[in-house]
Parts: sequence; C-alpha cells; structure tokens
Amino acid sequence: MDTDTFEMRYQTVMNNKSETYKTVSDVKNRNIYEDTTHLLQYHLNQLNFIPARVASNLLKLEREKVVFKNTLTFYRRKVEKHLDDLEASILKEYQNIYDEQCSNLKKQQNFNIEQIEQLEHDLYELENMSGLTEIESFLTIKRIAGGASELLNPDAVSEISIDFTMAKEMLTFQNISSLGTIDIHKKLPIEANRPPFLADDTNDSFEIKPCFEFLKKLDIQTEKDELEIIDIKELDEGVFIMTNRLSENIIVHDMNKNTTRQLSIGEYPDSIAVIDKMVVAVTQGRRNVMIVGVVTGRVLNCIDMDDDIEGLTTVAAKLIVNCKTKGLQILNVDGNLIDSIPHITGRLYLCAVSSGEIVCADQVNNRLTCVRLDGEIVFSISDRNLISPYGITVDKHGDIFVVGIDSSNIYRVRSDGKEKCKIMTSKNGLQRPFVLLFLKDGRLLVSNKSGRDLELYQQRKVYAH
Repeated sequence: MDTDTFEMRYQTVMNNKSETYKTVSDVKNRNIYEDTTHLLQYHLNQLNFIPARVASNLLKLEREKVVFKNTLTFYRRKVEKHLDDLEASILKEYQNIYDEQCSNLKKQQNFNIEQIEQLEHDLYELENMSGLTEIESFLTIKRIAGGASELLNPDAVSEISIDFTMAKEMLTFQNISSLGTIDIHKKLPIEANRPPFLADDTNDSFEIKPCFEFLKKLDIQTEKDELEIIDIKELDEGVFIMTNRLSENIIVHDMNKNTTRQLSIGEYPDSIAVIDKMVVAVTQGRRNVMIVGVVTGRVLNCIDMDDDIEGLTTVAAKLIVNCKTKGLQILNVDGNLIDSIPHITGRLYLCAVSSGEIVCADQVNNRLTCVRLDGEIVFSISDRNLISPYGITVDKHGDIFVVGIDSSNIYRVRSDGKEKCKIMTSKNGLQRPFVLLFLKDGRLLVSNKSGRDLELYQQRKVYAH
C-alpha cells in the first residue's frame, strides 16, 4: 500500500470518528436540554400551583374563622344568659328578703303604735288621777324626763305613794318631745326625812330637745364631681331635688334606687320650690323664675320678675318670690301677680310652713321673720349665736329649723317664735352648712361644708336641759 492510499484511508477514518463524536455530543446535549426543559416546566407548574394553594388555604382559614366566631358567639350568649339568670335569682332573693323585712317592720310598726296608744292612755289616766299631790306630780314628770330616777325609789321617799309600775311603763314613751317645756314652782317646807332638793325654793325648768346622729354622707354623682348645693326640696318619699350652682344644674336623687339625674337649665340655679311631684320652680340667673318639668327637664314657663330675686317657695299653688327691692311677690304658676308684701325685703331664704305662713331668713341682718300672706308679721327674732341664717325646714310637729352659715350651727324655733334652742354645732361636724331638709321619714338632710357634702342624720334620742 502506498503512502497516498494510507493517508486517504486514515483521513476517512478520522472523519468518521469525528462525525461519530459529534453525533454522540449532539445526543448528549439534546438529552441535557430535554431534562432541563422538563425540570423548568416542573418548577413552572409548581409556581403556577402556589396561588391556587394559597387561595385554598385562605378559604380554609376563612371558614375556620367563621366557625370560631359562631362558637364564640354561642358561648358568649350562654354566659350572658347565665349571668342574667344569676342576676334575676339574686334580685329575686333580695326582693324576698326586702319583702320579709318590710313585713317585719310593718308588724313592728303596728306593735309600736299599739304600745304608744296604750302609753298615751296610761299617761291620760295618770294625769287625771285623783289624790296626787303637787310633789307627786312633780316627781312623776321628772321620772318621765329621765332626770330623777333615784327620787322615785319608794325606800328613799316613803311618804310619796306614786304608782311606780305605771311610771316605769311611761319611760318607754318615745314622743317625749311633745311635752315641750314644763315649769314647776313650789315652795316646800324643810323636813329631815324629805330629799334635799325639796328643802329649797324649787324652780325647775326642763326642755326636751331633739338630738341628731350622723348616719352617712350621700354619694351624689355629677358630671364634673363639683357640688355646691344651695337649696333642696323633697319630691316624694326618698326622692329629692336640689340646685347645684357650680355645674348650673338641678339634680334629682332617688335614695331608694340610689340613682341621680341632672337637668340643665342654664346659669346660676338658686332657690327651688316644689309645685307638685312633676313640676318645680327654680330661680335662674338674677331675674328669672323657671317652671321646669322634672321628668323631661323641659322649661314650661319663664317668668321675668324685672328685679333681682333671691328666695322662692310655694303656698297652696301660689309662688312666693322674694324681690330685693319690691318685696315678696305672690304669683300664680302662669306668672300673673296676685298680691305683694312690700315691707319684707333683702337677701332672704323662704320656707312655707303648714299653716300657710312664710318664714324668711335674713342673711344680712341675722334675723328670722314669720309673715302671713296678708303681710302681718307673726314673729321676728334674732340670736347673737345664729350668724348668717339661711336654709330653713319644718318638721312634722311644725317646729322650724334654720342653719347659721357663719356660726356653723342649727337652731330650732317653735312655730310661735317664743322659744329657740341650738341643736347642732361644729362639735357635730357642721362646717358652714347651707341648707337642710326634713324628709318624710323623719331623717334630716344637711348640705354641709359650703354645700360640697350632703349628709344624712337621724333623730336617735332626746335630752332634757
């Protein structure tokens, strides 16, 4: 074989080998491409599937949320129903207790009434017993007052034949204040076997005074927690209305339910008077009298007095308004003038008594004046220990009670003005009291500490002086 032939064959073999390698490489590259394409397609499919899966999961979560919300609502309603049932059960139990206590109190009240009637009967018989000497009568009265128990000892006073059993029973008689003041004057002979107090010229005077005991401070809730109670009146048993000058409101408070409502009537509410349970009159500003509905707080009428006013009360559906220069003006509820009392003027607090008379507290001149509607003055008194008299109230016996703002005390004055006595002072906790009110149940409300505190007192006992 020649050289040329060999080279040609060698070149042919090498060319075939190169083509073979090229073919293998192409196949290999094509396989890699296909694998890569398949892998990319797989990942692309996975990426396309993610939003659908996320949406599915979100839908599942939304369904679970609805189920949870329904479950929560079910249990909330179940708990609320349980609480309502529990509250109803507690209220029913308290109502039963309250009814039972009311029944017991009613029975006790009836029993006390029977006892009082019996004691009054015994007192009447004792007062009309024949054969009692003046000494025996004196000792009996002292025994009732609780000031001479040792004098009714039959061993110490052997010559006096008083019915000790009846005297002992009379000690439980509670209405001792109705006795008022009793004066006894008797010249007695000196004898060795008589008690020492009977040996001298005896002039013994004792007066039964009410004694009040602090019960509690009422919690009056207001919007700004600011109080300056300058007048207060009772609408119904346990329900009273008052003027609060700081918040420019009138306040209705129910002690039975412990609830408070506020009625806004504008600037400077001052004196207040009850026309009936649903309507009151209030002095507002310097010259106006507002007729206000208690339930709605709506102003039914506005009366311009054309004068500076201070002091307001009602007598038999008539308004009594104190005008500082024109005197007391008597109006009907429509604001029409009926009559006037021009000689009663000044800065006055007014209060009507059951007899239809008007009691006026003159804060400047420190004087208490009682006047009839025809202008006749019943009495006019003053006391050096009663300074800046203002708030007035009347108890069920017709006695008048008045506060002294600057003297920090309360005086009781008899309805005829002939007797007066101090019943509460700063020793009882009074600090510039403004007004006071006897409630229908006999308890006493006092606006104390310049009207900031509303305090409740109860008459517990009496003492003799």
